[in-house]
Amino acid sequence: MKTLEYDIAIVGGGFAGISAALSAAKEKKNVVLIESLFSLGGLATNGLISFYLPLCDGRDRQLMY
Repeated sequence: MKTLEYDIAIVGGGFAGISAALSAAKEKKNVVLIESLFSLGGLATNGLISFYLPLCDGRDRQLMY
């Protein structure tokens, strides 16, 4: 079994977790983002919101389908 090492582990893929992971990655940290549900975004994507836009990286590349 391969062992993985990270500088930072973030639990929770809501907006705060995503923001923290992106900020750490910009600082060249090796980051793992752990989310228990099937998609990122927390209540903004998995809550009672009927309009949904997929997560993009700001360069017109969709990160999640």
